[in-house]
Amino acid sequence: MSRAEVPLMRKKRRSRQSARASAVAIDAATSDVGQEVVERRAFCLEDYVTAARNPSKTLSASLFMFFATLFSTVALGSLIEKQTLSRIGLTEYLYMNSLAGIIHSLLGTQPLLVIRPTGPVTAIIIKLSGTSDHFGFNFHHFLAATGVWVGLLLAAMAVARVSRYAYRLTPFTHEIFACFVCSIYLSDGISSCIARLEGSEASFERFGTALFNLNLAAITFGGSAVLAGAVSWRLLPRSMRAVIADYAVTIAVVFTTAASLWSDIAAPRVERISMPSTFSPTCHHTPSDFECLHQHVPEPSLVTAPPRAWFVGFPVEPFCWLVALAAALPISFFFFIDQSISSLLCQLPSMGLRRGTYMHVSLLIVGVFNAVGPAFGLPFVTGSLPHSPQFVAESRVAPLLMYTLMGLPLLSPGLLKLIPEAAIDGILAYVGYEGIVSTDLVLHGFTAIQLAMLALCWAVNLSPAGLCVAFVVLSLIPLRERLLPRYFSTEQLAVLDGGSLASPLTPQPTPPKARPSRVAPDPHMSHAIVVHGEAPLAAAANEETAEVTVGDQAELSARLTEPDFSQPPEETRVSREKVVVDYLD
Repeated sequence: MSRAEVPLMRKKRRSRQSARASAVAIDAATSDVGQEVVERRAFCLEDYVTAARNPSKTLSASLFMFFATLFSTVALGSLIEKQTLSRIGLTEYLYMNSLAGIIHSLLGTQPLLVIRPTGPVTAIIIKLSGTSDHFGFNFHHFLAATGVWVGLLLAAMAVARVSRYAYRLTPFTHEIFACFVCSIYLSDGISSCIARLEGSEASFERFGTALFNLNLAAITFGGSAVLAGAVSWRLLPRSMRAVIADYAVTIAVVFTTAASLWSDIAAPRVERISMPSTFSPTCHHTPSDFECLHQHVPEPSLVTAPPRAWFVGFPVEPFCWLVALAAALPISFFFFIDQSISSLLCQLPSMGLRRGTYMHVSLLIVGVFNAVGPAFGLPFVTGSLPHSPQFVAESRVAPLLMYTLMGLPLLSPGLLKLIPEAAIDGILAYVGYEGIVSTDLVLHGFTAIQLAMLALCWAVNLSPAGLCVAFVVLSLIPLRERLLPRYFSTEQLAVLDGGSLASPLTPQPTPPKARPSRVAPDPHMSHAIVVHGEAPLAAAANEETAEVTVGDQAELSARLTEPDFSQPPEETRVSREKVVVDYLD
């Protein structure tokens, strides 16, 4: 064995260890919904006891997640309010984020998942708004009908245990999907900044206002990036640097808001987040446009009109239900992929979870949210990754407290109204940029293929068939399983996929049991190799009999390159030319 093969052997050994550690999780994840409920119920009381034993850790995780999730949700809610002509906005985003999160933290089998409206959800709702305009549907009725179909499809997937096939979503698919999602954030942030410059050449005042807002966006983006790297500073104590890095976006937004209020001349010209003064829906109606058809646009006269009712109802036209079903099919597949990847990554063996792995119940609950929420004009939700490693304590109290805090801005919207919209652009751009650079996409040897598929995702997303991007993501599975093995060996794909192919749901083949072999001791050699088939096994020659298994292959092989410095060099030198290769049967 050459020295170059030792890292690969060690990587294989770590994969086997992960597989053994997740053996119980594989069985749990392939159980049905009822079994998951029964198994998780046994730990219900312990979930709250864990929080009581670690109050400071629970509080810090809740606050960290609150600020990290809040500004991302605020950015998306502000964006969709502009893109959908105020049919749905920040109020609905915060309300759904808080309500769905509280329910999931109490009833979900895996509270590690962060349930919220994400960037892809925002893109989907914007496309549904355009579809309702195209066909002349009531937007809220069309959204409600689509939500019913999405909820039914996700519930059927949960009951049919479709999540058991989520192990086929390898890192090849993970990283392309993650980059696509993050690129949506990045694109939205940059597009909003560019839009501020449109028409600014008409007057010096408009140009100055646009330039000032661009500076605010740049301050938010640059400040977040600089503060996020505080852990590598040498200036402050390590604990303080960690706090600064964790709350980088929050600190940057606070500083940007203060900068926008500093000048009495510039402050009135800064566009800020709009929210209803009371807890009410974003959309308002005039008496002549009560049904909020596709002609509805935000006008100054609508400010004095009453808001829409919370319950929007369902369409009566069969054609609307048919179009909603056609839209719900790709949306459901997209949500399944998003939910499955998030569930896999937050339940890897490296997380050290001790209360099992659960997939189906969370998918079912998300289906219920997406069936009921749109009937009240609320956005879809799906699972996303936990931003805080402290959530690994498997406590329900931390997410419960975080989601409760998410609803507080609805009771006092004045604080959010101070945030400049340019800061939202900076947040979106930073979140997208940070997500892209944190993946291993640029490190793999098959980066060109991944980038090509990422470009295809964007091409479909920008086309009239944008909702079908889920099918493109699904096609990555046969591409990875059928096409790439023709050009890359199994060992190469294992390394290129980051060596983490063993997810909690990956079925692990049982290694062949090696028969014991007898190796005659050789006083002139420090090691001997026993080979069965193609697997070289190392055994210590100073023992009369050495029984070696395939599981010890990597460790014992590595010992060939590690001399024993406790003995004289001439007695410990390993001669590759004299290694005994035995093919005993």
